[in-house]
Amino acid sequence: ITVRAGDFALFIRAAQEWPAASVYAPLMADGNGVNLNVPLMTLAFVPLTWLPPWAAITLWSAINVACMIGAWWLLAREGFAWELVALGLMVPMTGPLSLLLGQVTGLLLLASVGAWLASRHGRPSLCGALIGLLIAVKP
Repeated sequence: ITVRAGDFALFIRAAQEWPAASVYAPLMADGNGVNLNVPLMTLAFVPLTWLPPWAAITLWSAINVACMIGAWWLLAREGFAWELVALGLMVPMTGPLSLLLGQVTGLLLLASVGAWLASRHGRPSLCGALIGLLIAVKP
């Protein structure tokens, strides 16, 4: 897959290099691209390397949008009006840019909201698992 810019390009290049080479070696021909993510992220992107570039970025963007909508739905279901306003203000500022760059923002948002709600509902194991996922994906 040849994707030239953004975090998605680095995720894909690292996944293409795994396991034959270090995923932390410079990944772009100009030497500017270096993978700063944990190996779990590299493994998560391996299946996307099997797709054509347009399909891979489309699927990744759809996953992120679904996660953003999921976070909004969880908050709406709980009746949190001010949280929805905050999320509504944040997503237009960060959502398009994170989608353009292929970042993991949607996944992080959904896990964060899920952890917060699990804590509020007295489910410490679920809360801890989601926080653990956040740390494992984006330390």
